[in-house]
Amino acid sequence: MRSLPITFHRMPWQGWLSSTPAVADFRGIGRHDIAVNSWDDSSIVVIDGSTGEVIWRHATGAPNMGGVAAYDLDGDGLPDVMSLSFDGYLYALRGRDGRVLWKAPLDKGGWSIPVVTDLNADGVPYVIVITAVGQLHVLDGQTGKEHWSPQVTGEMKVAGKPAVARERGHTIILAPLGKAGAVAFDWKTRREMWRSPEGFPVMASPVVTDLVGNGKQQAVIGATTGDVFILGLSDGKPFWHSKICAQVSQGEVAIEADPVATDLDGDGIVDVLIASHDFHLYAISGRAVIEAIPNSNPTCLH
Repeated sequence: MRSLPITFHRMPWQGWLSSTPAVADFRGIGRHDIAVNSWDDSSIVVIDGSTGEVIWRHATGAPNMGGVAAYDLDGDGLPDVMSLSFDGYLYALRGRDGRVLWKAPLDKGGWSIPVVTDLNADGVPYVIVITAVGQLHVLDGQTGKEHWSPQVTGEMKVAGKPAVARERGHTIILAPLGKAGAVAFDWKTRREMWRSPEGFPVMASPVVTDLVGNGKQQAVIGATTGDVFILGLSDGKPFWHSKICAQVSQGEVAIEADPVATDLDGDGIVDVLIASHDFHLYAISGRAVIEAIPNSNPTCLH
């Protein structure tokens, strides 16, 4: 078989990067630009997706490490840029030119990617973000005003982002909150619903999926201890648990990467893919998970 040549284009803009880019048509010109965080020069940058040239740059008071989000906050029909900085602010910047729409003070900042969604189904966007100390904040996407923040604090760095899902008429915010684990909140009542098992800190993003295929959702959670949990989304009840890898050394983090839920082997059942600090990528068979559950019948899921 003839191999195809590998081609790539190195962007002329340079800097120390540990950021997930956001790709969108920020200028409304019919092609994509790239928003990214910069550590070296403490800035949020949008670059031309075709050339890599800087379109605009917004300086922050400290370095930026995490990913950015794109969403139309001001209603002009073009996506805007949101980023959490280590200077202690969450920034909302107009996508086409970088003008500050608002910036909200958040203790110690962080690097969790903001999640933007319409929580109340009324057309008003909310920005959900987790700070470096494991504190969840929900802000009005149009003004930056904080609407709610629970008392629970994870007391450790959190790199992952919250998941938002709807189950049995409830809008659920599932947040990785460090030592508190993954915590599920009911948005309507602002009350905590459940937490993942105690003693298994979570800093990666949880993933919500319908693993079984019966319309009931589960949460896939990777813990820093190397454990993977699958819990019922509505009640947090254990669905499946396994320690897939050990911590490299005492106090080290085994899992900080986000899991991915997808059908890897084409059997119609969702599998789980997750990386760890033991230099392995693990693929967990969804069929094997279901077969390990009492009274389950994976042959009847199609």
